[in-house]
Amino acid sequence: AEAAQRKTDEDQLRKDRDGIRNALSLYERAFRSKDVAGMRSINHSIDERGAKLWRDDFFKGASVSAYTLTPHGDLNPAGDRATVRCAQSVTGKDSQGKPLPFRPEVTVELKREPTGWVILSLK
Repeated sequence: AEAAQRKTDEDQLRKDRDGIRNALSLYERAFRSKDVAGMRSINHSIDERGAKLWRDDFFKGASVSAYTLTPHGDLNPAGDRATVRCAQSVTGKDSQGKPLPFRPEVTVELKREPTGWVILSLK
């Protein structure tokens, strides 16, 4: 019984880690394509006001050629929550041709929902 439980726990951890990586990947893809609706679907901290800022200020006239969130260390969720420190990298230019501003290190808070992992905050 103990071995079966350990296997179940290991399977869940593997699924959770895959789900967290998938959430980060979906967010990266949406950001790279300047898809604010896609960003909102995975990052629940972006409200309508925030979406407008992304659309009308940050992405307007901007070009994004690369965006990555690279987790530091192991992904170890605690139940249905996870806190992941990530290196954030953005390559692109704003409407004036200046490099896009970004923080090189972010903390991503995630939650497992019935449909998969989602981002609660990215700071």
